[in-house]
Amino acid sequence: MKGGYIGKILVVDVGDGSYKVIDWTTEKDEWLKFIGGRGFGAKMIWEHTGKYTDPLGPENILVLAAGPLTGLPVPGPRISVCSLSPLTGIWGDSAVGGYAGLKLKQCGYDAVVIKGWRKKFAYLYVSDDCVELRDASHIVGKGSIEAQEELRKEHGSGVATLTIGPAGENLVLFACVTSDYGRQSGRTGTGAVMGSKGLKAVVFDGDAEVPVADREGLLRLLEEAKERIIENRELFGQFSRYGTMMTLDWAQDVACLPTRNFAESVFEGAEGISAS
Repeated sequence: MKGGYIGKILVVDVGDGSYKVIDWTTEKDEWLKFIGGRGFGAKMIWEHTGKYTDPLGPENILVLAAGPLTGLPVPGPRISVCSLSPLTGIWGDSAVGGYAGLKLKQCGYDAVVIKGWRKKFAYLYVSDDCVELRDASHIVGKGSIEAQEELRKEHGSGVATLTIGPAGENLVLFACVTSDYGRQSGRTGTGAVMGSKGLKAVVFDGDAEVPVADREGLLRLLEEAKERIIENRELFGQFSRYGTMMTLDWAQDVACLPTRNFAESVFEGAEGISAS
């Protein structure tokens, strides 16, 4: 691969602590049909789960995946947390910010696939030369941010973490996975999936450089994009001021505006609260 992707996927069985590394570049034409972390997650979940897979059972998998721009000097990339959702029984994913995507790739992987089940909670430690399940008894019962703080004390402030709190441990169907200090993979219950596997946290401790085919060319394109955004009053001025409320009219027009806890997809009062 020329850049962006690492070319490797880590598969960990939390039941016995075993793991293997998949070199997906041997079938890169097939893999590259699936774009980004969400695409990789969708491919793996389609291939490794079925119609009757219990989202909270050991047969379900949890995929943590980063796309080709994650780890590069590009604004916006995240890590995708993907699984069958215990809330809906079907596909679920959430993109979350923080440093987890960067650190995942700095460990030498595009994705981590977590499968199996264990009775006693552990956390997964991943670096460029180590993959290990470690005892999590000292952070079990703690909130997700408190658990992060404990792991940073243990491994240093340079690590990235994904943690669950008591909701995930107790399989609350809408439990989140927490990235760096309050960033959440919300809505689809991935925290419950993580808890069902007896996994309290994942720690990424890498520092390798993420490959890029043409760094100077990338930086040049980023500068051009920045200038175009600054020149666009709607993109730069209003979005900077009002944020995602600027998308409310669009979501209403295409009937994907979350209304009444997602029971409906349009809101009769949208015009009165829109920022645009």
